[in-house]
Amino acid sequence: MNEKLLQLSLEGLKQLASNERDNINSTKHLFGSAKSNFSTDVRELISRIRRVLSSTQQMKIFEDDPEMFVELQHVMAQSYCDSPEHRKTWLDEIAKKHENDRNYIEAAMCHMHISGLLAELLFRKKLYPHGCNQFQKISPNIAVDEAKLKDDEELMYTPEDLAFHLKEAARLCLDADNPELVPQILSKAVYVYESSKSFVELRDLYARMTDAMDRVIDFQSKKRYFGKFYRVAFYGKDWEDYDQRIFIYKEPKLTQLNEVRARLEEMYSKRFGAEKFEIITDSKPIQELKLDPNRVYLQLTSVEPYFEGPGEPPSGDFEESHGLTKFVYETPFTKEGKARTDDVTKQWMTKNISVTGRIID
Repeated sequence: MNEKLLQLSLEGLKQLASNERDNINSTKHLFGSAKSNFSTDVRELISRIRRVLSSTQQMKIFEDDPEMFVELQHVMAQSYCDSPEHRKTWLDEIAKKHENDRNYIEAAMCHMHISGLLAELLFRKKLYPHGCNQFQKISPNIAVDEAKLKDDEELMYTPEDLAFHLKEAARLCLDADNPELVPQILSKAVYVYESSKSFVELRDLYARMTDAMDRVIDFQSKKRYFGKFYRVAFYGKDWEDYDQRIFIYKEPKLTQLNEVRARLEEMYSKRFGAEKFEIITDSKPIQELKLDPNRVYLQLTSVEPYFEGPGEPPSGDFEESHGLTKFVYETPFTKEGKARTDDVTKQWMTKNISVTGRIID
């Protein structure tokens, strides 16, 4: 496909939509009312096509970068929030990628998003008792993403398809040592098998819920390590769309800062050149650091989940790692200007709170 030609075509469509909108506004002025969604639909379509083109091109560049690659797959899935078949395809791909990388809870949440999507479709066709809003307790992200369907969507899935993805999510939650989620997830499949009188499937569902609760009880006397979190910020024009963007990375179990640094340094030094790429571990605000505009920077900082404020504090390791939106890290300083001093009476700390745009499960 000639990308330049496609971009010109998109500009032409945008201009047509703009002209149509002007005509509608003129008609409304003359006759008092007018109604059309054409220009809005065209602008949304153009925006979606450009996101897909950009993400497709970048996926080739970042195919050896697991975090960036999945982020771009997510962008693709988000571009199809109102197109169930395409969105499900991308979510399936992300789930496979996460499972292959042993990111089991992330893979489970992909299947839960698919489940929320199918539940919403089936609910609108009166084949399931509720839509994706009832998945809020498992992950609030589901209700946000999966309620964007158009009202005239053709139904291509069955309640059994929904049950399949719920069971896949439950299996992966067990692999992730998150049995607390399993009863909540599998309870959504009970209606499917009760309606079809599939008593063997019902028996197996309840047996899996019982097994999950046994594991929850067992974990009460054990410490689980669900992962460590790092703030990763990108600076430099060579990052293109990711310049000045900030992410929270979740690393497996007890992965230390030096391990994360070594992995990212090796990967990006190959891409940009060791002489051009630099990792910054100083947690100072970036405007206080003198950066070379011709170099590529990545600021890496260890962060912890932040729970201060209204609401109940987390009561266990599961609560401390599920449904997170705030993370904290500290930056040392002294009033004399140096970052650190041996005199503890002169050492100060700035507490920095990072808030994510989406909940981390």
